[in-house]
Amino acid sequence: MVVNGQRQTCPVTIEAPRNRELSVEGYKDGYLPYKRSISYHWNGTFVLDVIGTVLFLVPVIGLMTAGCKDLDETDIMVILPPK
Repeated sequence: MVVNGQRQTCPVTIEAPRNRELSVEGYKDGYLPYKRSISYHWNGTFVLDVIGTVLFLVPVIGLMTAGCKDLDETDIMVILPPK
C-alpha cells in the first residue's frame, strides 16, 4: 500500500494533515489495483472563525490553520478484488 507516496505495510494507521488531499493506492500481484484521492472540506470551526472575524477581527488567524478543515473520510478499508 502507498499513502501519499510513502510505502506502508498493511494494516496501517497513519496521521495525515487535515488540510491536504490524501492519496491512497493499493496493489498486489493477481489483484486489481486500488487508487483513491481523499479530499477535505471546511468544518464548523471555519464558520465560527469567519463570524468572529467579521465581529472582532481577531479569529482570522484560525482561518489560516489546518484546524478549520477536515478530511472527507477518516477510516478507509481497501479491498482488492482478484483479476
